[in-house]
Amino acid sequence: MWSWCNIYGHDIDKYLTNMEALISEYGVNGTKIKDGTRTVPVTFVFMTGHTNAGSTENEWTFEANKKIRQHCIDNERVLFDFFDIESYNPDGSYFGDGEANQSNYGTYNGLKDLEDDCSYNLSGGGRGNWASEWRNAHQENIDWYNCSSAHSDALNANMKAYAAWWLWARLAGWSGQ
Repeated sequence: MWSWCNIYGHDIDKYLTNMEALISEYGVNGTKIKDGTRTVPVTFVFMTGHTNAGSTENEWTFEANKKIRQHCIDNERVLFDFFDIESYNPDGSYFGDGEANQSNYGTYNGLKDLEDDCSYNLSGGGRGNWASEWRNAHQENIDWYNCSSAHSDALNANMKAYAAWWLWARLAGWSGQ
């Protein structure tokens, strides 16, 4: 998996091309598998970038992530959707759409300018934070666990860790049951 810190400004076409080149060499029926260089094919995992508040970064990130998602759908690739994980709280409430307030946070395609720290535009003005709101209503060490999370929230890190472990287990053969 190629992991982004911030996807903004990166060459997404180059990323997709290079990932496909790796898959053609080291994936199932890859050229490096057939010639015996490697005996076990690699499953490559694509990844979207985190949410990016701010009109220019938000629009660019949204379009880049959309392109990566569509590539994975069209080519039946595995995707770890960082942006999507950051858009929902553990109860399934979606924070990626809504109206903009009159602040310096612009919107794109209805996005609430969700930031990777889980903050978003409130419909009445100001900013909320879905992770701290959810944590404050739930019990630490039962519903969520405190941890270090670079430029984000512990709950967001928990959700990404759970998703990663689920994905790795599925790739290793676990049925999901």
